[in-house]
Amino acid sequence: MPVDDMLTTSALTSKDMPYVRFETLTIEDPVRTKTEGRMCYRDQVYAVCLVPGDRGDNSYKIDSFFERKTAEMRNGRVHPGWLAKWRSDYELYKQGQEIPENGTPIKGWKLISGAQQEELIRINIRTVEALANMSDDGIKNFGMGAIELKRRAQAWIKQNESKETDTLLLTDLMRQVDSLTGQVKSLTEKNEELERAVTKKK
Repeated sequence: MPVDDMLTTSALTSKDMPYVRFETLTIEDPVRTKTEGRMCYRDQVYAVCLVPGDRGDNSYKIDSFFERKTAEMRNGRVHPGWLAKWRSDYELYKQGQEIPENGTPIKGWKLISGAQQEELIRINIRTVEALANMSDDGIKNFGMGAIELKRRAQAWIKQNESKETDTLLLTDLMRQVDSLTGQVKSLTEKNEELERAVTKKK
């Protein structure tokens, strides 16, 4: 499935973003080969686009990849945030650093087996979030058990979102309690001052 076909939606979200990895291959350098009269080689970096749910990939030379995606961004087919992330990831790659997954990695996720993790990665489902949003093509490519895994991922995400909401609510309540405690303390101090003033007048 071509990457471009996936990006025709007018409402792009993070779940639509292809995963992009970078790799360096040794290729022939035709200019030097012709000039020096012997086979010469050079390193070429490629951007490899992996569409969740698809076993295929789309490889581009790094310069043409960013030119292509910049043009697609102007046409509304690539979110500006995606391009910024890919550029940031490429900088990490050049520095030899590991590129973080955009979500919770499938690799090591305890709710599925190691074999299931590997099979999902083979069809470019690299995060729990991607699994939760797996397309019909992805379900078909994975085969038996895909729908159950998708439901499991959706339930896990919902549970974690609920925990985050509860944490935020608890934090907000604690903040309110602190504020009310401060107000009570202030009123108590003022009341004590008034009592002392009344006692002096007597």
